[in-house]
Amino acid sequence: MTNPLSLTHTHPEAYAAMSQLEDYCKSTSISALIRTLVKLRVSIINGCSLCIDMHTQEALKLGQSPERLALITAFMEVPHFTGAEKAALKMAEELAFLPEKGLSEATRQELAVQFTPQQIMELGLINVSINGWNRLVNLVGMHAALPQLA
Repeated sequence: MTNPLSLTHTHPEAYAAMSQLEDYCKSTSISALIRTLVKLRVSIINGCSLCIDMHTQEALKLGQSPERLALITAFMEVPHFTGAEKAALKMAEELAFLPEKGLSEATRQELAVQFTPQQIMELGLINVSINGWNRLVNLVGMHAALPQLA
């Protein structure tokens, strides 16, 4: 049975627009690694198992170790992430929790040290894209295709 909640079937133009935003994000000056780490962290915050699995696999293909990826939720407390990665991940967390507190002035200042104004906006668009995908995947009830535990 086909899920009646399918953006590709009910709103193909919206799906195309989301896909275009995703393609644009891939063309920015933000490295594939930082882009993937941001997507992974936001997906963890949003509890999107499909996206967590997808972006974990992407990070592994980019040469990241499972051990490093396991520490992504503690990125501020460990030395395994660069200053740029930490700033991008902090921005991702604060934007994901926007209703609670929003982007802090300290994070804005750190972003300005690590990235150009253009790159900060590119990171913002990456965050908009992954938060949107997480919510749509949740809406249609998609999950990671992992083997079931006995």
